[in-house]
Amino acid sequence: MHREPPAFLLLAALLAAACAAPVDAAPAVVPDVVKTRINEVVAACARAGGRLGDVSGQGRFVIPADFNGDGHTDFVVSEGNVPCDGAPALFRENGLARVELYTGTGTASAQLVFADHLLAYRVLAGSPARLQIARRGEACGGGSGAANQCGAELRWNAAQARFDEVPTGSRGAAAQGTASGPAATPVPVAANARTAHLERCRAGERRDNPKKAAADIDSACGDLWDKIEAAGPLADVMLAAVPARAGEPLTLADLRARVPAARWGAGAPVSGATATAATGRLGALDAWVGGTASAPKSLALGWSEVGADPPYDLPGALAARGAKLEPLGCYHFGAGEVNAVYVVNAPGRPPFALTIYTRGAPVAQATAQQNMSVALDGVLPTRASLRAEHRDPPWEDPCTV
Repeated sequence: MHREPPAFLLLAALLAAACAAPVDAAPAVVPDVVKTRINEVVAACARAGGRLGDVSGQGRFVIPADFNGDGHTDFVVSEGNVPCDGAPALFRENGLARVELYTGTGTASAQLVFADHLLAYRVLAGSPARLQIARRGEACGGGSGAANQCGAELRWNAAQARFDEVPTGSRGAAAQGTASGPAATPVPVAANARTAHLERCRAGERRDNPKKAAADIDSACGDLWDKIEAAGPLADVMLAAVPARAGEPLTLADLRARVPAARWGAGAPVSGATATAATGRLGALDAWVGGTASAPKSLALGWSEVGADPPYDLPGALAARGAKLEPLGCYHFGAGEVNAVYVVNAPGRPPFALTIYTRGAPVAQATAQQNMSVALDGVLPTRASLRAEHRDPPWEDPCTV
C-alpha cells in the first residue's frame, strides 16, 4: 500500500523546491493554515486513488514570497499545480483551479486575503513579489461571454491594508469598467460589547422571569454571548459583502473578491436556495448567491446538524459591531421554526435587509437548521409588504418566539 510522506517532509520538499526558483523568501515559520491546506489536498488526492508526484517545477503548489513588502513570508497555494498522479484533473474543473494567497506574520498564524478559481496565474519576482491572475467568462464582469478572458495584478494597498486588483491589458481594463468599488472598511467589535450585552440580557431576564435564580440568568446570558461570538465571522462576511454605497452594482466576481474565504463551485443546489448564481462552502457552512453572476441579489449561509442547538446569533453579532437592527417581524411554520426579517443599519453601509430562518431540533433525531441571508440589491422590505406576501402562515409583528 502506498503511503504519502509525513506532512513535515512534504512541506520541506515543497519549500525547498519553491526557494530554488527566482521568487524566494525563506520562511522561518510556516503558518498552521498552510500546513492544513497541504494536508487537505494530499488527502483529497489519496481519496481519489492518486498519489502525490514530483513537487518541483510545475508540481510546485506552494510558493513562498513577500507580496506586501512587510518582510514576512506570504504563501500562494495553487490547487491546479498539485501533482496528483493517477488523478491529474482532480483539482481543475472546466480549466479552472483554486488559487489562494495567505499573508504571513512570521508566526504560526496567517490570513487568507485572496481566493478564487482562476484560469491561470503567475508570480513575478521583485520587492515585493507580484501575483498576476487570469479569469474567464462571467468572472470577468457583467456581459462577458464564456470565451472572454481578463487579467489583473494583486497590488498591496498599504493605506487600506489590503490587496487591490489592478486590471492588466485591454481586456482587463474593459472588465474594470463593470466592477464595483472596494468593500467598505471592516467594522470592529465594540470594546464594551460583551459587558453591554450581559447588562441588557440580565435586565431582560429579570423583567421577564422575576423568579429565575441569578446563577441561571448569568448562565443563560453567557450562553447567548457564546452564540454572538460564534456568529462573529459570519457578521464580518455579511458586512464585507454588502455594497459600500447606496445603488452600487455588484457582480459575482466582486463578491468573490470580498469573501475570499468561501470556496465557490458550480455544485448542486443547496437546500433552501433558489435561483442560485453560485454555490459553495464557507468553513463548515453552505454558501449560495441568489440572482445572476452579473447582478447577485443575496448572499446566504446555511448550517444544519442532527439533534443540535442552533449555534449562531447573527443579529447579536451585528449589534456588537455597532449595527442598529429594526425587526420587521416573522412568520412561523410550527413550533420552533421561524423566519424573521430585519433592516440593518451598520456603520459605513447603506441599510440592508437580513433574513434568518431558524429551526430547532425538538428531538435528538431531528435536524436543526439556520439559514442567514443578506440582501445585496438594496431593496428594503416593509411591514406592509411582508404582511401582504405572507398570509399563510400569517406575518407576525412583533415576532413571538
